Amino acid sequence: MKKNFFYISSILIFLFALSAKILPVFSTEPVYLHTPSDGSVIKNNCPVISFSIEGLDPDIKTLRFEVNNEDVTPFVMKMTSLLSYTVIKPLPDGENRVSVSFTNRNGEKTACNWKFIVQASNPIKSVEHDATTILDESRKLNVTIKGDSGYKAFFDIGELYKGIPMNEVSPGVYRGIYRIESGDNVVKADIRGNLVAPDGSRYFMKAANPVTIDTRLFKVTITEPANDSYVPQNFILKGHTKPGAQVKISTALSYSISGDTTTAAGKPNNVATIDADENGDFSQQLGFPASLRGMKMVVTVKAINDKGETSIPDTLTVNLKIDSK
Repeated sequence: MKKNFFYISSILIFLFALSAKILPVFSTEPVYLHTPSDGSVIKNNCPVISFSIEGLDPDIKTLRFEVNNEDVTPFVMKMTSLLSYTVIKPLPDGENRVSVSFTNRNGEKTACNWKFIVQASNPIKSVEHDATTILDESRKLNVTIKGDSGYKAFFDIGELYKGIPMNEVSPGVYRGIYRIESGDNVVKADIRGNLVAPDGSRYFMKAANPVTIDTRLFKVTITEPANDSYVPQNFILKGHTKPGAQVKISTALSYSISGDTTTAAGKPNNVATIDADENGDFSQQLGFPASLRGMKMVVTVKAINDKGETSIPDTLTVNLKIDSK
């Protein structure tokens, strides 16, 4: 009788302690193995994220693998006992979340959510390019990355082209060039510089100004000298158009007498017909022997391609300096 009393009392005390949360309650939640571990801090912003499926027998058709709410399932590799995803787009500094879910062949669902922190200092200090206008065919886009030394470097032009290689030309300075080709058309594309460390860590930064490329129009552009600039009586005209196009250059002269402008040569005269080189560049010496005060030269350039099509012309006005003797 006394034993039964103590037995019943012990059960009541245990139940009371359990309800009062005096005794520890062991969790029945399954423990999953994954990397990076939950709450860990890593320096690599392009890590390999893995999830162990040992003994879980997932139906791969039901798999969903998310990183920061972005579905990356198509890029996940399934091995014998592991799901593995190598981050392609560098993760942001701070907290990053992973979610993995699937159903096994018995219809039982597995779901796991965890987070880790990235603390990667960006070795890129700046990304710059030299495009100031719309780029057309055969133009060159020059991109420079400045940052830490010893990385593999490349740049991207929006979604048009990715992975254009760059060379480290001096410690921490990387340069790359892309020549615009026919069919390269994009509006306000971000130029993104990328550095890859020896351990595989990836870093990127965008240039301040986007780039627009349009190769649909047949154009010719005078690049030197600048419009309304002062030039010697003999100067070099430079320009750009489609490679191999025929370029026709015409000029007209004017001078000022008592504030009035008089045309000295009447209609524009065709002074040269030349061919653009394989890069689309051309140059021609121009000038006029007279030394009249206030003399201006209007230069008009047009190009003709191998199909006989004529470009949109470009016009330039320059001021001819009087030679001092």
